Amino acid sequence: LHHSGALDRQQALVASLTKAMLIATDHSHSPIIRLLETYAVENRADDENVLDSVVKHAEVGSGGFGQGFKCEDRASGKLLALKIARPDKFDCRIAAEFETLKLISHPHIVVTERRVAGKAMFLEWMDSDLDKLSRAQPNNRLPENVAQALMKQALFAIQELHLHKHTDPFGRTGMAIVHHDIKPANMLLKRIDGTGGAIVLKLADFGLARFKDFDVSRRTTAGTHAF
Repeated sequence: LHHSGALDRQQALVASLTKAMLIATDHSHSPIIRLLETYAVENRADDENVLDSVVKHAEVGSGGFGQGFKCEDRASGKLLALKIARPDKFDCRIAAEFETLKLISHPHIVVTERRVAGKAMFLEWMDSDLDKLSRAQPNNRLPENVAQALMKQALFAIQELHLHKHTDPFGRTGMAIVHHDIKPANMLLKRIDGTGGAIVLKLADFGLARFKDFDVSRRTTAGTHAF
């Protein structure tokens, strides 16, 4: 067990380093990221603690970074999505994604519920994603009216990130957020009850997102190659 004062200092260090990560432009070589990797390995939380507050129903996705699960909150019965980093991945990307999403409130951007331990977080539950919906259609093509309606929602989300002047975790104002991994699989979908089947789209997966000053020219490579 950690002394409470030492634990407070550790939590403050993680918060500071996480905020620094959010504005790192070359995260693959940044000394900040290397420091975060070392810190995460030395202070990794027990994985079982992440699941204490939920009933885990099913795995709904996995990738290079980790796994996603459909869960139910034990206390409220609310459905949630649980995102867990792979054991060999450092914890700071989950923390960075959580901190970014906390700063955004928009009807077409996924809502983060809470972060648990260092390597997992809960998000609002969405039924599917645009990639799965497209693959279920004849010739993998959505009807034009459906595609238009969904793309309009996606563009509203991107507009919010790029044009709204955000304040980053360091207090810098007038910052845009660049998602860095926009693709159909990161556009989550849910049918709205009582609307005759209307679908809401929400942009998700902000693990690569960065705060940018668009007045400063930058060129970076990130995200999924095909997109």
